[in-house]
Amino acid sequence: AGRRVAAREPCLVLSNDDGVEGPGLLQLADALRAATGLRAVVVAPERNQSGQSMAITLRREMRLSPRPDLAPDTFAVAGSPADCMNAALYRGTGVLDRLGLHPVLAVSGINHGPNLGLDVLFSGTVGAARCAAMHGVPAVAASLATKEPDAEYQGAVEATAQVVRLLLEAGGAAPAQGWPRTQGGVPRSACGRYSEPGLRHGPDSARLSASEEELGAEGEGDTLGLLQRAFLRGDVFLNLNAPAAWPAPGGAFAAAGLGLMYYQNSLEAVGG
Repeated sequence: AGRRVAAREPCLVLSNDDGVEGPGLLQLADALRAATGLRAVVVAPERNQSGQSMAITLRREMRLSPRPDLAPDTFAVAGSPADCMNAALYRGTGVLDRLGLHPVLAVSGINHGPNLGLDVLFSGTVGAARCAAMHGVPAVAASLATKEPDAEYQGAVEATAQVVRLLLEAGGAAPAQGWPRTQGGVPRSACGRYSEPGLRHGPDSARLSASEEELGAEGEGDTLGLLQRAFLRGDVFLNLNAPAAWPAPGGAFAAAGLGLMYYQNSLEAVGG
């Protein structure tokens, strides 16, 4: 049986890998506060942590510093993007717990540069979103899909805010039902609901399973519904790459090839 989570004020939680002063992060936080009416708590690295994936700090203390000079509810962590999400979401010691908040959605970004193909395995932006999902919070990684150093973030901010509004509408803007995620299973949510039967978490149940009723007699059940429910539990997350020009004329969603690498040939040999 799960344990009941007391009702708390819902919020968004944001991080990135470009650092707490990154313009994509601060612009997005402002836009989401205005668009959703929710508190947006920013817990981000105190300096650039690109390429850190899901690295965590184990053998040194990490400084947590409030940054009211940047925006309300903004904190810097002397650690990686995954450290930041852990600092935000750990129950009992995390920032949200101490503020009496319950996450609805986690957003990591907006990253400067695309995160596609194999690069998602290196990306600190994606790593923060994956970490939030592991905590049982629906999560989005957002990136500005251009290599131009002086590109404006506004289009990507608008695209991300639009996607976040749609996700909140689909989930009823409800507090994350899977947070805090425990080793033995998903606890009751602030709404008093458990996760669906047949869907379990734990060392002996790593795979996503579904009942015959959900899949249907022919195995063709509500695939979109299953995906939506998996997203709301944090079993999958969304990786969004938005062009600098938004909305893009005649644009459409497309899948990136697994072999695509932005960081390919990123090493340079030097003498010495």
